[in-house]
Amino acid sequence: MRLVELILAQGVDVVMIDVDVLVLSPDFFTTLTSFNENMVIASDAREGSYNDMQHCPASHAQYQRYTTDWVCAGEFYMRANQASVWFMREVQRLMDVFTITDQDAIQAVLTGHTQVAVPQSRLRNETRKGASRRPSNAWHKPLWLEGLGAHQNIRNSQGALPMNTPMKEEMWDRYETKQRSRGFTWRMLPVQRFGNGPMLVHHWESTFSRSPMGTVAAGVRRRFGEFLSIHSNCYAKQWMSSMDKVGSPLFRPR
Repeated sequence: MRLVELILAQGVDVVMIDVDVLVLSPDFFTTLTSFNENMVIASDAREGSYNDMQHCPASHAQYQRYTTDWVCAGEFYMRANQASVWFMREVQRLMDVFTITDQDAIQAVLTGHTQVAVPQSRLRNETRKGASRRPSNAWHKPLWLEGLGAHQNIRNSQGALPMNTPMKEEMWDRYETKQRSRGFTWRMLPVQRFGNGPMLVHHWESTFSRSPMGTVAAGVRRRFGEFLSIHSNCYAKQWMSSMDKVGSPLFRPR
């Protein structure tokens, strides 16, 4: 995130694409840059039929409603201006202060809560090197989801998952005020066009497993339906690489 901040400060727009993002259409980049917001970022909502709670938190249909505002740090576009530089500095600060990932820090600045990380703070009288950590009291308690196994529940903590740890109101009020004063705006890209791992699994049979015959919409031939990209995150890479799936056109770069 520091590198992104430095690039933005030089007046250069940034497109961030993780190595496991598959760009499926030449319309990908033109669509990203067509919006007016400072930042457009992919959704990481859990939608569809994918159900692998161990590797893909909150993918079960019972819990998908808690992920509707989740974003994906592995796929975004930022315009080079001072509002974007401010945003990246705040993301890096949260990562450093509370020991959370870029994904959770971006989520927190945009929406006021993390995804699955519980922000931490160092215990007093501990040196920085090897310091002990505990959940930070600058944040509320996370939402806890029970495991879905026969003997998993909140009481025995088996399979339990903390998620959506919210900022306390004062911190979130400061971020909302700063976003307005800095003029920072953002938009979440629809998961139905910029898909993630759960979308890949859900649409495998209908869209991604077969030779891309293509459909024609508004005079444009689309090989993978409406999808412009797929981020094969959330254990989808391992799922996709099994022997019965390697015939997919996604494995043929041409």
